[in-house]
Amino acid sequence: MIQRMRSAKYLLFPLLALMCGCGKFFVNPVNPPPGSGSNFLYVANSAASSIGEFSIATSGTLTALNGSPFGAAGTTPTAFATTPAGTFLYVAGGLGGNIFVYTINTDGTLGVPAGGSAVATGISPQSIAIDSTGGWLFAVDPATAIVSEFQINATTGVLTAVQPLTALDPGIPTQVYITPNNQFLYVALQTGGVSIFTFNSTTGALAAFPRLNPLTTGNADFAVRADPNTKFLFVAETGFNGVRALTIGVNGALKEVAGSPYKTGLGPAALAMDSTGAFLYVANKNANNISAFSLGINGGLTALASSPFTAGTTPSAMTLDQTGKLLAVVSAGGGPDLQIFSIDATTGNLVAGSKASTGTAPVTALAVVSAK
Repeated sequence: MIQRMRSAKYLLFPLLALMCGCGKFFVNPVNPPPGSGSNFLYVANSAASSIGEFSIATSGTLTALNGSPFGAAGTTPTAFATTPAGTFLYVAGGLGGNIFVYTINTDGTLGVPAGGSAVATGISPQSIAIDSTGGWLFAVDPATAIVSEFQINATTGVLTAVQPLTALDPGIPTQVYITPNNQFLYVALQTGGVSIFTFNSTTGALAAFPRLNPLTTGNADFAVRADPNTKFLFVAETGFNGVRALTIGVNGALKEVAGSPYKTGLGPAALAMDSTGAFLYVANKNANNISAFSLGINGGLTALASSPFTAGTTPSAMTLDQTGKLLAVVSAGGGPDLQIFSIDATTGNLVAGSKASTGTAPVTALAVVSAK
């Protein structure tokens, strides 16, 4: 079995977070009004050791749920994943080395399953992901060279570890990602490039494929994303500060698209794509903005004329809401912690909308997920 090596670097996570209260940071928060639909957002407040809980209307208006922010006992949340059915929220923490599961109530508030203890211990994931069947959860930890895999109990949310563990290529993992068709799993490894695996969603089996190296030594890959049809893979790579576009072959082989890479702002760190697969968005953490591109039929990208769009300080993560028409962006440096953009279906332009603080500073919002 691969030896798991713990690292003292997790002490760098904000220890003051453990001393912060997790009181209600909003004035008169309310639950979603009748008829608003099931559309919720959860924000990982790493420095505050809490979870911001919001309903989001079709207009993009944010409403803090009763009890928000929810105290993330036992961990400083750094990574999120929700089951496709919207039943469970999994919260991974850098300090404490655990994964916790919370039930998602019909009004969007969070509950603690019986026992309330961690469902996975001994790892401190930087990123977690759940496949579209809701059967499997994957986690990557910067202190190890493995992918940890768990089978999800659909009734209780309990995780069962899969053995043996799967080795990664050398590098520091920042994101684990499963393609929409459930056939491939990718892990961004910074200067190590991207580890590639085929994935069987019936058995959970992973099989390693030759990795994708950065374009140039010293460049670093921080995020990956496929289009909804799993025809193209996009890789956010620093060094040249851009996004690569590659075709995905039937056997998983990757081929650079003509014209790739495409320039973004400084520090591309997160990727999102609209639900139709027409537009790609890149969060540039060192430029405090979002680059936007239209996707061509052959995988080529064209920067939108209005790009980039202003975000908060150090945008760290993005997600679509449940309608697929709104883009939620969290920024680790605040200003704001959480912002909603509506996506123009014709042009792909982002229209800035509702903003919210997700806790009392320091918050350090690192992740955001949506659930129905």
